[in-house]
Amino acid sequence: MNKKLSFKKIILLVTICTIVFSCFYFDGNSNVQGETTEHENAQLTETDNNQPLAESNTSSSQTTPVNMHRYVKVGSNIRQSPNGPIITCLEHPIYVRGTMVGNWFRHSYNGQTAYVAELNTQTEAPYYSGYLKTSTYVRKTPGGEIFAIAAKGTHLSGTMEREYLKVSYNGQTGYVFISQFQRNPILISRYVKAGSNIRQSPNGPIITCLEHPIYVRGTMIGNWFRHTLNGQTVYVAELNTQTEAPYYSGYLKTSAYVRKAPGGEMFAIAAKGTRLSGTMERGYLKVSYKGQTGYVFIPQFQRNPILISRYVKAGSIIRQSPNGPIIARLEHPIYVRGTIVGNWFRHTLNGQTAYVAKFNTQTEAPYYSGYLKTSAYVRKTPGGEMFTIAAKGTYLSGTMERGYLKVSYNGQTGYVFIPQFQRNPVVNAWSFAEFSYRDGTLYVNDSADDIVSSRYVGGNHVLVSLSHQYMWVFNYNKLVTSSPIISGKPITPTVIGNFYVNYKQRNTNLVGPTWNEAVAYWAPFYNGYGIHDASWQPTSGFYMNSDTYQYRGSHGCVNVPPANMPAVFNNISPGTPVTVVR
Repeated sequence: MNKKLSFKKIILLVTICTIVFSCFYFDGNSNVQGETTEHENAQLTETDNNQPLAESNTSSSQTTPVNMHRYVKVGSNIRQSPNGPIITCLEHPIYVRGTMVGNWFRHSYNGQTAYVAELNTQTEAPYYSGYLKTSTYVRKTPGGEIFAIAAKGTHLSGTMEREYLKVSYNGQTGYVFISQFQRNPILISRYVKAGSNIRQSPNGPIITCLEHPIYVRGTMIGNWFRHTLNGQTVYVAELNTQTEAPYYSGYLKTSAYVRKAPGGEMFAIAAKGTRLSGTMERGYLKVSYKGQTGYVFIPQFQRNPILISRYVKAGSIIRQSPNGPIIARLEHPIYVRGTIVGNWFRHTLNGQTAYVAKFNTQTEAPYYSGYLKTSAYVRKTPGGEMFTIAAKGTYLSGTMERGYLKVSYNGQTGYVFIPQFQRNPVVNAWSFAEFSYRDGTLYVNDSADDIVSSRYVGGNHVLVSLSHQYMWVFNYNKLVTSSPIISGKPITPTVIGNFYVNYKQRNTNLVGPTWNEAVAYWAPFYNGYGIHDASWQPTSGFYMNSDTYQYRGSHGCVNVPPANMPAVFNNISPGTPVTVVR
């Protein structure tokens, strides 16, 4: 019985101890589990380079902040505090170091603590496309050697590498500092060079090739400058643009105002075709005109000379070059086409490049009066049908129509070729022995030099002297040819008097009672009398004052050496006066 009681006492004691131990295990911080936590913390402290131990409380406010790198997206709002006032909205992505505070990324922006929503950050390098706010270096590596400068407004795109944007520029890979970019295009002013190709798109179809430089505003798209021309969006290669005002030399397509200031008061009008040069000022060319500084609207120019028509005044001096040696002084006005070079009009005269002072030219048809240097056709229209011939020395006046003078002649309107005029009266004079010719009249004098006879023959005529056995042919009031002759023999003499050429004929036979002779040229002037070649006559028989006619004379015709007859034949016409004197 005592053994049983002892065993029961032992079981009761174990139960009481178990209960007491359980209460002790679940009470407070000084327990077994707490000891295990301290042990684990001790192990962490050793593996963290002996840094101070953090408290075991797991609240985020008591966790050590972790610095990290992030890209903040373009367009993100940067704030002073979480959900606080906005500092800025990013024009470009940025690369920063900071810490996460809840759903916010805390970093430094322009020396100020700033916050951005975590969802607007990323660890991957972002792609970006933007426009340069200023001219900017393009480097071979981030922060490395510079190989180019990209102009303000240039549009570039690529992937970020930390603080730089990796781009393709002029066929090379380059790096541009990201803070130089903004999202929106930048309108910049540029001069586009004369001769540039303007395209519909980069490397696209050509719209036009510029005759003159232009001043435009636009945006840079890579290596292209996008702008507006004639209401259309167009592109030009950046290398064909410049910020400096260009020098330009061109020709006016139309008459143009010359102004005292760009768009200001007009003080002169420059003629179409005028060549001007100077430096551009926006949409105008700054030039020197008539001793003054002036401005001419640039779209009125073209690169190539413009051929214009001008009348050059009578009396003008024509030179080889501006202020150069004199070629001629004009007897009459002329109508020419040429180009204006400064204050000179360049044209062609007699196949030679020539210059005349611009003030000696005019666009209006001039009035002119002058004297014919030679007998001249009077036509019904300029270059048209001839209705009469005006004699050398004739005084005519009228208004020019291109290369002709429009005149009134014999009651009709006619046109005479202007080069046939001169300013001063024409003196027509010729003389030989007892014969003389002056202003269309033929005179015959005696040995005392008294006039025996006179005849008005005009500018074209033939004089035959039987005593001199010689003939003279005049055309346009000039002696054009002369020749010895053989006239009729004493029993069949040549007729004497005033006659006219009846007609002209080639290659015919002269037939008479006892003769039938072939001739190459035949010009009868009275019945069967005429002028012709005579191949049957000996060449030695033709000479001035010969007596060959007495024994080898003709049947009355005027025989001419075959070698001389073509010139005679070509300078006479039906109606040409023929005067035969003793």
